[in-house]
Amino acid sequence: ACGAVSFEANGEPRLQLYCHCRSCLTAHAAPVIEGALFKTSDVTFTGETTRVTVTGRPDAAVRFACAKCGTKVINEPNPKLRLILPSLCESREWFKPSMHIHFQDHVLEPRDDLPKYLDLPAPMGGSGKIAE
Repeated sequence: ACGAVSFEANGEPRLQLYCHCRSCLTAHAAPVIEGALFKTSDVTFTGETTRVTVTGRPDAAVRFACAKCGTKVINEPNPKLRLILPSLCESREWFKPSMHIHFQDHVLEPRDDLPKYLDLPAPMGGSGKIAE
């Protein structure tokens, strides 16, 4: 938010989504976040950051926050993936989400027809169960 940290993503996102997990809700003080997952090697950032984990949940992502203003700028759900937040980008026209994840924690009802995974799709290590 203050401009002290910037990031660049190269290549195409591996997945674009809305996340409803308690970790994201707590970290960003928001009912849902937009996210685009890239390979870790495709996302670089400059500026001073601090590593933050906001909940004790075993699935909580590590976040990189701006050391100056505290804005969370990059999520790292595992060492191979980095999630950037389209809301921090100058343009969001490229953002085309294909699903909701961790929907068991949702607090708002979305108005779209995207699949709503209770946790994660099976290929991502989740149950693959979709909310009814």
